[in-house]
Amino acid sequence: MTTTTFSNRSPLSRNAILAISPLLVALLFATYCRWLNIRVTFLQAESGLYLQQAFAPVADQWTFLTRHMLSPYNGHFIPLAFMAEFLQAKLYGTSEAFWFSRQMLVCGTLGAACGHYIYRVASDVVPPRHAMVAAVGGSAFFLFQPFMLEMVSWPFMVFQLLALTLTAVSASSLAQYVQNPRPRTFLAFVFLAYSTMHVSGVGAAVSVAALATAACVLTAQSISDTISDSDRRICYVGLFAVAILTVGHGLIMTVETSPASPPGGPLTLQFQAARFFSLLMDSSYAATRAMWANGGFPWPRLDVQRIEAVYGFGLAASVAMILLGLLCRAASTGDRQCLASFATTAYPCVALLAYTMLIATRLRGQSEPNAVLAYLIGGRYLLFPSFFIFLTAVSLSRSLFSSTPLFCTTLPGVLTLTAAIGTAVFATTEMPRIWPHTQVDTAAEWQAIVSTARSEVAAGAPVTNRSLKSLDPGFQSDLRKARYLLQWELGGHDGLTFAP
Repeated sequence: MTTTTFSNRSPLSRNAILAISPLLVALLFATYCRWLNIRVTFLQAESGLYLQQAFAPVADQWTFLTRHMLSPYNGHFIPLAFMAEFLQAKLYGTSEAFWFSRQMLVCGTLGAACGHYIYRVASDVVPPRHAMVAAVGGSAFFLFQPFMLEMVSWPFMVFQLLALTLTAVSASSLAQYVQNPRPRTFLAFVFLAYSTMHVSGVGAAVSVAALATAACVLTAQSISDTISDSDRRICYVGLFAVAILTVGHGLIMTVETSPASPPGGPLTLQFQAARFFSLLMDSSYAATRAMWANGGFPWPRLDVQRIEAVYGFGLAASVAMILLGLLCRAASTGDRQCLASFATTAYPCVALLAYTMLIATRLRGQSEPNAVLAYLIGGRYLLFPSFFIFLTAVSLSRSLFSSTPLFCTTLPGVLTLTAAIGTAVFATTEMPRIWPHTQVDTAAEWQAIVSTARSEVAAGAPVTNRSLKSLDPGFQSDLRKARYLLQWELGGHDGLTFAP
């Protein structure tokens, strides 16, 4: 009797599952967020800036396009993603329903991609039915985290979520390749990893990790003679192409990053190495802690980075030893299971190392200890190391699942359930204190402002300027700066005047 797996289903059946699963996860997560009264702050920081520029005069839009969207911005070079966000702002304006639905759909796709990766890893060591249960149980785990609620509430964080989604899909392609080596699957892995650079600057770390992992896998397969010459040539050509794209894209990203020398002169190599290893240790700790945060975030000690660097070095050395051992065994024996364990573990671990290196490189002109603080407490920064740790945990669960299939059917569900409950408690007790801006009903407050301005215009009076700090805690804008958006809301009143 033939066992039906995801891979040997009919194309129509596979496509139906792939199409429906993101929608189901999105519906589940949307229900969860609405139950917790999570709102979308669509006027926050860059999101509000895009909305303002979407309705600005053409000359202003062109300046914004050339100076912001088509140029490196804050360590990112993602013109296609920026253009897509700009067009959505122009099409949907201040519709909270759209922004919420968009965020939920992206989160649903992320959850489905995580589930597909879990299935790929688990199906290599347990029967397909157990792997499917693990995928269903664990697919939403990463969504039910405190920092994900913050990411959902800010539309501009969609780029981070898309980067994670593409990373999960590329990881699935890697798992599929080591299960059944085919050049097209290999190419999907490396090109999907590179594509993350088009939605986030952190994509550079993902692409570098994919290149390093892919090169090691191909080397092991060549030594063990488990890949044909024709397939190897195709894979190496694809690897070289992605390497060229990654280097070129990375050079463009660094155009604007030429830091001034610190007051005491250039940082020593020893100082930068200590910072790198301390960041590695502290980021790993903070990211793991954030996935089960109860609101009592420990404030990091920034005066002990040299101590943390020792532990960070130990962590990096331990990971390197484990991966080297797996790679050598896979190369010498041709053991596919060993190669699969190496590949699916190396990818996220190297990505974490590369991510830490990106931060250390960005801070190479700052000697102050507190320069690293934002990367240890900010949700948008902890998101990536948390995800790399999550992917690593899924890979390490291979041996646990194979030895005791019961874990495969119960553990992911238990973890997801506890994460959902813990995050719900966090959202109702601590979130209002830690992230008060997420509690603001942006749609209601903005429409109240528009209504008042409409009354003033109808009476022939100038519009009263007011602070939008509660709606835009990032840039702390005011109504005068949002005049083009206000004019659009009022039906196009050109030459809108404001009271002094």
